[in-house]
Amino acid sequence: MNLTDTQILEAMQRLDLVPADFAVRSEEALRELQTRAKKAYRRAVADLHPDMTNGDREKELQLIALGVVMNEVNGLCVPEPIFKPRTKLRFQFRTRTMRIP
Repeated sequence: MNLTDTQILEAMQRLDLVPADFAVRSEEALRELQTRAKKAYRRAVADLHPDMTNGDREKELQLIALGVVMNEVNGLCVPEPIFKPRTKLRFQFRTRTMRIP
């Protein structure tokens, strides 16, 4: 099913998300984003579930859009840094002196 941008933005708004949230930079921020979205998703599903809305098609489409956004949130990961600093290695060379008889 193809969703419009408006439907996706409405679903994100219902989950208390903004597009800038998808550019997470740390594991801690990612966990916080996912828990916040999960709590809002549970509240929204309770309101939009077909058993509670008597089969309202519009609410069902909103529920599908919420599922799509939650799949994206759960699939997020923190990007690897472009430049990985190398560890500094220090070598100590010892020279041996050989005795010639």
